[in-house]
Amino acid sequence: MKIRSVNAAACVTGKPISQGGVRGREEATGLGVYYGIREILHHDEICRRLNLAAGGVRGKTVVVQGLGNVGYWAAHFFHKHGAKIIAVAEANAAIYSADGINPDELIKYKRVHNTIANFHGTTPVNPIAQVLRLTSRCRRELPSIALCLVRRRSKFHAIF
Repeated sequence: MKIRSVNAAACVTGKPISQGGVRGREEATGLGVYYGIREILHHDEICRRLNLAAGGVRGKTVVVQGLGNVGYWAAHFFHKHGAKIIAVAEANAAIYSADGINPDELIKYKRVHNTIANFHGTTPVNPIAQVLRLTSRCRRELPSIALCLVRRRSKFHAIF
C-alpha cells in the first residue's frame, strides 16, 4: 500500500492489526446486532408493544436468515447468552429444530459441506415461506424474539 497522505491507512478495511486494523473486526457487526436487540429487551415499554417478554435474551428463540459473517456472529452471541436458535435459512436451504441449533457446530458443518442442508438434529424447511412463518410464530406464539436479516432493495432489515 502506498501512503500518500496521513489518512491513507484509514480508508482500507480488513487491515491486519500491525497495519492499523481493529481487533474484533470480524465479529463486530454481528455483535452490534446482538447488543442492539439485547438493549431493546431491557426496555419494558418497547417489549410490551412488541408483545415480547422483557428481561434480556436468555430463554428467547431466534430465527436467523443468512449464515454469513453477520448472521453467524449474531447467532453465536445470542446462543452464548442463553437464547435458542430454532431456525436458520440460506439461499439454498433452511433448517429448523425446536430443540435449538448450535451456531458454532453449524458453521463448521457449513464450511465442510458448503451448505446447511442436512445438519444433524434439524429438519429441512422451505427457505422463504417457512422462515417467514417461523418468524411470525416466534413473535406471536412464543415468549421470544426472531432475528431475520431480510434484503430488500439492497438494504438489510432486522425483523423481530
